Amino acid sequence: MNEPGKMNIMGESSLAGGTYSQVRVMGSLSLSGKLESRELKVMGTLDSEDDILCNVMEVMGTAKLRKLEVKDNLSVMGTVTARDVAAERVSVLGELMAEGSIECASLEVNGAVTAGNFLGADSFHIKSRYSSKVKDAGGKEIRVRGRLFGRKTVLSAETIEFDTVDIEKTEARVVRGKNVIIGTDCSIDLVEYSDTLEQHPRARIGKAVKI
Repeated sequence: MNEPGKMNIMGESSLAGGTYSQVRVMGSLSLSGKLESRELKVMGTLDSEDDILCNVMEVMGTAKLRKLEVKDNLSVMGTVTARDVAAERVSVLGELMAEGSIECASLEVNGAVTAGNFLGADSFHIKSRYSSKVKDAGGKEIRVRGRLFGRKTVLSAETIEFDTVDIEKTEARVVRGKNVIIGTDCSIDLVEYSDTLEQHPRARIGKAVKI
């Protein structure tokens, strides 16, 4: 029996939404209304037609959502697909995909991330063997590294704009920043920088402009 404020889904179930202290999905859950929970843990499958708001969320299975807002930590070890994602801190070992935007203070990616529109993060770190793709990314600091040898692209973007840029294995049309390091196996059409620019011998920069 579920305790008051707690919901444990073991098999296949549907829910109209509601407010809970804790929701754990070990089977399959379909949501038709807005869900609010202090803690949400998905080890099975979650399919939501409405928004989800929680303090902490951990996904080891699969979650297909509309809008996701996490006040504190979002941990993705499985797969999360959403229209928009907002969180304080995000850790991705699996795959996080947003049709629209991803907004957070800190984003650590050891898997893959996709944003169809904008990815905003004060701190955006990628260290992965997989490929991530965003339309535009911006914030205070970005660092991109690959885990494997070879020239496989780790991050693809139209525009990358951070105060501090330190990237490898990245393809972008435009990179803007104060202090910019374009590392090995990068291909950047235009770099605009205000303070410093460093370029690895194995990096391509079409044009560099100090602004």
